[in-house]
Amino acid sequence: MNYWLKSILSVILIGFGAINFYTMYELLGRSPEKPRRFFPEALKNFHRYSGYFFILIFAVISFFCLMGVVNDPFDFSPRGIVHALLALTIPILLASKLLAVKFYRGFYAEAAGLGKSAFALSLLLFAVSGGYYFLLMYPQGITGTLLVQNKCVRCHTLERVFSISKSKEGWEQTVARMADRVPGWISTIEKEQIIDYLVKTSSDLKEK
Repeated sequence: MNYWLKSILSVILIGFGAINFYTMYELLGRSPEKPRRFFPEALKNFHRYSGYFFILIFAVISFFCLMGVVNDPFDFSPRGIVHALLALTIPILLASKLLAVKFYRGFYAEAAGLGKSAFALSLLLFAVSGGYYFLLMYPQGITGTLLVQNKCVRCHTLERVFSISKSKEGWEQTVARMADRVPGWISTIEKEQIIDYLVKTSSDLKEK
């Protein structure tokens, strides 16, 4: 599963989380003096099923992220560590909420707090994953230049980078080899962005 698809699924995940968040406030937070905008039973069902979809999409994204970790070394950057901690914490909160609602009714009063915490952490998780990817991809030219300037000069000068013209396959091999020299220095997303930028730069060199 590529980063675009995971990022789009993350947006859908946040959408279902927002629906769940809003319906929870409508059900539990509206004062008795103010009339409800919707039928309570319909809201409960809407809240329940949006929650199920949230869990399903989160599970799908988590599965493909785990597959990615198996096939690709883990990103030990601060962002990668925060991402991993959030991804491990959210399922615990969701499971605790489900247990409180379904089986351990003595903790029912804490279900709303657990739900709000899970949604808040989901927003933060999106910011450091899907949001980071969207930010990294646009604008491509500026981001590509900054990445090359910050990452590639660790081993050689920029003159060497910009004086070479290669195909996309050639840059993929070169960037992969450079990234393997210092594990964790260049993430998978950054590799894709650097390759795209260098391919465009090579095309410009050929035209000249």
